[in-house]
Amino acid sequence: MEIRIAMKDDIDALVRVRHAFRTDLSPHSDEENKALDTQFRTYLSVAIESGQFVGVLGEVGTDVVCAAFLLVESCPSTREIPRGRLGKIIDVYTYPRYRRQGYATQILERIIAEARTLDLDAIDLEATNIGRTVYERLGFSVREFAPMRLVL
Repeated sequence: MEIRIAMKDDIDALVRVRHAFRTDLSPHSDEENKALDTQFRTYLSVAIESGQFVGVLGEVGTDVVCAAFLLVESCPSTREIPRGRLGKIIDVYTYPRYRRQGYATQILERIIAEARTLDLDAIDLEATNIGRTVYERLGFSVREFAPMRLVL
C-alpha cells in the first residue's frame, strides 16, 4: 500500500471516502448525502490549501482503499496544548474488502507523523468500538472529560 497526503486534485476521492464512511456508520437519504457531499467538497476547496485539513490516503494500485482526515486548529493555549495547536482525527475508514490487513494502523501512523511535523500539541478523536483497540495501541487514551454537544 502506498500512503500519501491528499492534494486538491484528490477532492473527489476524499468525498467518496467520507460518503462511504457515513453510509457504513448510519445510512442517510439521497438528499442528505448530496447536501453533505456538496458541503464537504466546498469545505475541502478552502481547507486543504489553508492547512486546516490534511487527508491521508492509502492506495493499492490506483484504488484508494483507506483514508483518515486530520483537522488542524489554533486555539488558546492550555497546560495540555501549550502552543495552541490542536488536531482532530475524523473519518478513519477502510473499504470492507481491505479490512483486517493493518491498513488503518498504517494510515494513522502517517497522520500522527504529519501532526508532529505540523507541531500539534495533541490529537483528539472519537472512537467507534471497531477502532478503539487500534487507537489504544497507537497511544490514544480516554480523557477525563467526555465530549458533550449542544445541537443548535
